[in-house]
Amino acid sequence: MNNYKILSADHKDWSNVLKNFDEKIFNDIYQSKEYLKLYENYNQKKSECFLFSLNNDYFLLSYIKNQINNKKFGTFFDFETVYGYSGPISTSEDKYFLKNAWKEFKNYCLNNSLIAGFIRFNPYLQNHKFIDSDLINLNYEKEIVVKDFKKTSEYWSNYSSDIRNKIRKAENNNIIVKVNNSEESMKAFYQLYIESMTEKKADEKYFFTENYFNDLFLTLKNRFNLFLAYKNETLVGGALTFISGQSAVIHLSANRKEFLKYGSSSLLRHEIIKFYSKKNINWINFGGGLSSSKNDNLLKFKKGFSKEIEKFYTGKLIINKKVYDNLCNDWDSKFLKNKKLFKNFFLKYNII
Repeated sequence: MNNYKILSADHKDWSNVLKNFDEKIFNDIYQSKEYLKLYENYNQKKSECFLFSLNNDYFLLSYIKNQINNKKFGTFFDFETVYGYSGPISTSEDKYFLKNAWKEFKNYCLNNSLIAGFIRFNPYLQNHKFIDSDLINLNYEKEIVVKDFKKTSEYWSNYSSDIRNKIRKAENNNIIVKVNNSEESMKAFYQLYIESMTEKKADEKYFFTENYFNDLFLTLKNRFNLFLAYKNETLVGGALTFISGQSAVIHLSANRKEFLKYGSSSLLRHEIIKFYSKKNINWINFGGGLSSSKNDNLLKFKKGFSKEIEKFYTGKLIINKKVYDNLCNDWDSKFLKNKKLFKNFFLKYNII
């Protein structure tokens, strides 16, 4: 008899089983089926949840299941945990329990043609401790800048002098930040975000559709805030934050390039910190840089608000090495020019 279930995002047990976890995990937005369904709808793929239970302990891994386009070696699937900070959760850190959970998951994957998976972990939950190191290759990706109000409620004096000067400059140039969670504001932020990603020539994966933002507004109400920066009624910047119990994370942000000289981006983050310092929030995740380098300009900008750092990890799981290697080698032979560029991209055979 199996000790696991596979649940779809529509299954009521998905939400019910989260009640068995501590409050920190139960409230985490990245573990909610509503958040996963955003990516199911956005990618036209299937979200599912592997649930393992033994002696009143629970292990849960939610992910997006993807059918691999290349059918040369047969019909196979892989999986990826959702964008942001996701990964496994468990009521127990017992090694025997976790090893059994991962063993059952591997067997499920083998029996259902899942060949590999990419896992993002959550620095707030520190859930990289729930892996089986014999099965999963854990990788340190980069530094994440956070603000922990439990350590100190003070924030202004912890800013760099450069950030404080930019905030003053923004205020002197009549830039103001409003918190507005209306549908109209979400539509305005979407337009700003797409314009910003287009201007930056961002990777295609960052171009979330209008339906993504519409679904987010409808299904995650009371779990997000929209911070919008204006100069003389012109929208010049914005940030979409998620709330998970007593933690918050900046999920997406965008700015109009021509207004950055006024310090709008600095004022925006300052207002986010100020807003949550007055709420029941004790931890803010600002994210990291665009690379793993400690000299990354975006990372250095964020460190101007806080010197508190957490580590962001990812995990790589290969279940069927023969098929995985065949797919990667086949991709390399077709895309020789891109072989070097994508050499560290784990599921590169999905890129066409």
